[in-house]
Amino acid sequence: MAWRTPLGDRTLAGTEADLFIAAVQLLAEDLYIFGDNFDELGSQTGNPLFDTATTHQKLYLLNDCLSALLNRAIPPPPLTHILEAAVYLPFAYLKIRIEAEVETELEGNIDTDERTRYFFRSFVWKAYQDHVLSDWEAPDIEENFWEMESFDRRSTNLDYWEIIVEDLVHRILGKCERWKITAIDPSLADGAHDISIRLGITDDYLRNRIGIVTDDMARAAYREIHRWSINVPWTN
Repeated sequence: MAWRTPLGDRTLAGTEADLFIAAVQLLAEDLYIFGDNFDELGSQTGNPLFDTATTHQKLYLLNDCLSALLNRAIPPPPLTHILEAAVYLPFAYLKIRIEAEVETELEGNIDTDERTRYFFRSFVWKAYQDHVLSDWEAPDIEENFWEMESFDRRSTNLDYWEIIVEDLVHRILGKCERWKITAIDPSLADGAHDISIRLGITDDYLRNRIGIVTDDMARAAYREIHRWSINVPWTN
């Protein structure tokens, strides 16, 4: 299954795929461990319906998204605000984990093993180098904001990491964040607003039913998520 992105219908490959797989697999672990207390970690998408879904429902949707973004054999699925929120959750999770990684370092709790110390930053930075910086001509921010020559996976600048993760999100979901629409301005969800029309916020996109996910369905989704293999950045 491919995914309909701003860059066209495509599947993820290379380090971009490695990053998304790693994020979903680690996210699935935390969902399994914390269950319905997962929201206490702070990973929210801004979509109220998805954020209040059960752990089972989130696992099921994450597996659907992972398959859609990696398996090109099936046509792209119809996009809804719930499905796009599910795709965004791994990136929201990465932001939280990078923040925790940096705060641990700044507090002086430094792991001598760099593979652990820079685990999340390494995955994100490698994908960014390969898929954003390789095509990068001018930043969409004020001049001289980036000091790219001195920036690498060891950086503790959380403002930069926020931008980097969002740039990777934009390659899949675009910049409009329409999955947050019901939280940002519920009036845009009526389908008649000019902005709604331009963003493709149709009745189909606003479908609200997630569906019941049984224990067996959630376990199957969890197993499927962990069947994908990855290349870790420090082995290349």
